[in-house]
Order: sequence, then structure tokens, then C-alpha cells
Amino acid sequence: MSKVMEDLINKEKKEIALKLLQDGKLKEGEIEKYFGFSVE
Repeated sequence: MSKVMEDLINKEKKEIALKLLQDGKLKEGEIEKYFGFSVE
């Protein structure tokens, strides 16, 4: 997969994770578990 595609996918994953966190659907620890990055 190209670097551009990977960057787009990662950006989208971060946006989804932040929305889930804001909506209270996931906790910060779960974001790292399911999405592979921490929220800081």
C-alpha cells in the first residue's frame, strides 16, 4: 500500500476514534487497544 493511502487511512481512523471517545462509546485505554495509538 502506498504511503499516501496509509496516511489517509490513519487520519480517518484517528477521526473515528476521537468521535467515539467524545460520544463516550470508548474509553481512552480502549482507543489504544483497538486503534493502535494513544490519545493525548
